[in-house]
Amino acid sequence: MKKTSLILLIMTYLFIVIGCSAPGKIVVNVLFPAGAPAVAVAKMIVEEKELDNSSFAFQISYGSDPLAVGFTSGSHDIILAPTNMGANIYQKKSDYVLAGVFFWGSNYIIAKKDYNIKSVKDLSGHTILAFGQNATPDAVLQTVLHHHGVMDNVTIEYVLDVTTAMQLFVNQSKTIILTSEPQLTQLNISFDFDVIDLQQEWLDMTGYHGYPQVGIFVKKSALQTKETIIGQFLDRLDSDIEWMYEHPEVYAEIAVGADDTLGRM
Repeated sequence: MKKTSLILLIMTYLFIVIGCSAPGKIVVNVLFPAGAPAVAVAKMIVEEKELDNSSFAFQISYGSDPLAVGFTSGSHDIILAPTNMGANIYQKKSDYVLAGVFFWGSNYIIAKKDYNIKSVKDLSGHTILAFGQNATPDAVLQTVLHHHGVMDNVTIEYVLDVTTAMQLFVNQSKTIILTSEPQLTQLNISFDFDVIDLQQEWLDMTGYHGYPQVGIFVKKSALQTKETIIGQFLDRLDSDIEWMYEHPEVYAEIAVGADDTLGRM
């Protein structure tokens, strides 16, 4: 049971560390949000942590504000962020360009069983606790609600991040929330609830499997001095994602070796 839970969690939540580097060494600074987007860089983070002179410095962002600050200040060479956030900043003549998209949606509405929420229309008259205000999760949620004609009859309350929403769900302060991975898998280990898969809703609405949720944004000026290392990051990101799918159990051990809380709520 524990092994199964760990394997489920490998696609979800991973321990994050802040990298450091030796003076004078060229380092690529990477900023990324907590939750599922961290899955893609987990192996790289663990491997870089073991080096004396890492080429990358990783920093986690809780909520969207640190990501926005990263874009405006230019503090990081690479920022993993919601695609719509990056697009909005790009329109303001940002120093960042989109290098790729690697995460295509992982958003769900969950509700305590007593509420009998079996479809989007059943949400009419209820309050949803959501995260990611004005970012991709929020845009998808509102689009789905509009599509089913219940947007005007649903109240959306926002919190800083998906972890906060999960905590309020667990302590029963809130009974209907917008969530994502890894929180969905963590909750599913100990709780029973109804789930509305927003990826399926999106497919039914548009005919597309998923939506570009997380983009890889690279600072243009950094490409002039750190092009080789940035290229290495992109190559490793691609190969690590492929390796993760090929070796799920080993990947789970890497995650738990970094943070033993992955095996429990």
